[in-house]
Amino acid sequence: MEDGSKVYMEQISHHPPVSYMLTIGPGKNYRWYGYSEYKPNAHMNSIELNVLGKKCVDFPDGSSIEYNPTCDRI
Repeated sequence: MEDGSKVYMEQISHHPPVSYMLTIGPGKNYRWYGYSEYKPNAHMNSIELNVLGKKCVDFPDGSSIEYNPTCDRI
């Protein structure tokens, strides 16, 4: 990217669809990575999208943040 970040993405499974992402920040000041699996559920007037997986951010000082996506209703 313009700031020097490197972004890598790959779909590692087709059924179910699973995507893996990796971003390395400029100067290696952070590393964001994780995977997502999407499970849609159609209702009469809405769509429920369950996003499964895990995301992590690692920093040079050894600290890290790990989070899991939640279910969104569209």
